[in-house]
Amino acid sequence: MAPNTPTIELPTDAAAIREGCFLDLSYGEYVCEVVESICTLTTGKFQGQPITLLPWQRRLIHTLYGWRTKGNRRRFTTAHVWIPRKNGKTELAAALTLYHLLFDHEANPNIYFAASSIDQANLAYLATTNFILNNADIRKATWLRRHIKRIEIVRNGTYPAGGFCQVLSGSGRAKQGLNCSFAVADEVAEWGNRELYDAIKLSMAARSEPLMLTISTAGYDKSGIGIGYELYRYSKRIQSGEIIDDYRTLPVIYEAPEESDWTDLEECKSCNPSFGHITQPEFYTQLLTEAKNEPMKEAAYRTFHLNQWVGNAKTWLPSLWWSKCADTFTADDFDGQPCVIGVDLSMRHDLTAYVCLFERNGHYYALPRFFIPETSAQEQQIRSKIPYLSWSKADQITLTPGESIFYRAVKESLEDDLSRFDVLELRFDPYGAKALIESIEQDHIVSCVEVRQSRPHMSPATVEFYNWIKEGVFHHPNNPVLNWNAQNAVAREDNLGRPLVEKGKCLQRVDGITASIIAATYHTRYQDDEPARYLVV
Repeated sequence: MAPNTPTIELPTDAAAIREGCFLDLSYGEYVCEVVESICTLTTGKFQGQPITLLPWQRRLIHTLYGWRTKGNRRRFTTAHVWIPRKNGKTELAAALTLYHLLFDHEANPNIYFAASSIDQANLAYLATTNFILNNADIRKATWLRRHIKRIEIVRNGTYPAGGFCQVLSGSGRAKQGLNCSFAVADEVAEWGNRELYDAIKLSMAARSEPLMLTISTAGYDKSGIGIGYELYRYSKRIQSGEIIDDYRTLPVIYEAPEESDWTDLEECKSCNPSFGHITQPEFYTQLLTEAKNEPMKEAAYRTFHLNQWVGNAKTWLPSLWWSKCADTFTADDFDGQPCVIGVDLSMRHDLTAYVCLFERNGHYYALPRFFIPETSAQEQQIRSKIPYLSWSKADQITLTPGESIFYRAVKESLEDDLSRFDVLELRFDPYGAKALIESIEQDHIVSCVEVRQSRPHMSPATVEFYNWIKEGVFHHPNNPVLNWNAQNAVAREDNLGRPLVEKGKCLQRVDGITASIIAATYHTRYQDDEPARYLVV
């Protein structure tokens, strides 16, 4: 997004122009003038002073209201604004709500603040009421019905009669019978299913110039179950030019790139357009310092202040530690060397993994092998945006033919590694592995040891594996599938403080990490009477 242009330029602009749309900045400037004339700051030392829109806010308004159809109506009927917290998005939504309630010339405007909970929806409502209370003229034109969280237009002949603004939450069943003209869908990353969103969107069908404004920071749910990540992915597809025919949707995304160095304050500055204006640099510096020194705060910092979908609210393997463990080595570097193989077979339609773990002078080197049915890989790449096919082209994962895992491919790969390395033990989770392990034992002289995925068997190795990474004695070849597994991993404790690795969400996978820990059990032999050395994670 070019910061010095008066509007946001999109790949869909060409399609809009072909359909007769045009840009007239005077419409957007009118909205800016209204907002700055009726809204004043409500807190802090500048309380009571008129709002001055920041450049990013003016650019958004110029784009959203300046683009017109050939019938001179607004081009955009939907806007998805993705922006980190503390950039003034709630206040902007409240200001635009007042504009639509009193100045948009919509007959009988029905406006809603929608959110996943009443408390969240109430934030924009309170910001709007504060603007009203600070302006005597607007206060006379409205009736604040606070007990039902509703703002109504006074029937005095000056403004359209019968219009209102109402708080609406998704805590119950979707509301039917709405006739919405403008809606603010707040923090949609936290919404569950799409029931409320669809109810509002469909209720706008009879309006001449409807506008659905979703405004949110990134969230943790990338499973596809919640509507938030779905809307974010759709916004990205428009912004990238993958979708070029939907010229009625405006995507606005401020985020740090996934591959960026999140520990660099400049990355934070680049994706927070109100940096230094609404929130001072010292605020972000302190948050970043805490995130770097307290790994459990990393996910929250990256999600809420870099606007990144990191996948989990609780980071078990901090990305700084994990990235420092990346090394450049291949199987050729370990020909004939002793190793332990940890095997984690999945359900027949999911990811399967095993890891060859080598030990050299107190350092541990992991060579991961991954497998997934080709049909499942194709479906998940489309549905959940997991790049299995790209990983396959880079030889980082093996696609097996058909709809379920082809265990012969797994066995053939294991046999190659058994013949190539000096395998001390093959350790495996017995779930679903009986036939494969029996076949391996028949054809090869190798000790196969069952390791159940239970806390007594896995927790000591889980702690040891974590400490290897923390101390920098674990090495991995920067395999993107293993990196993804590490990002997804969550360690949950029982009431005795014993951690066990789980996946964060239903569509995320941790098989490579689990296989690594199974292999690590060779170095942390379990004893019934041995006192636990557990780590609070």
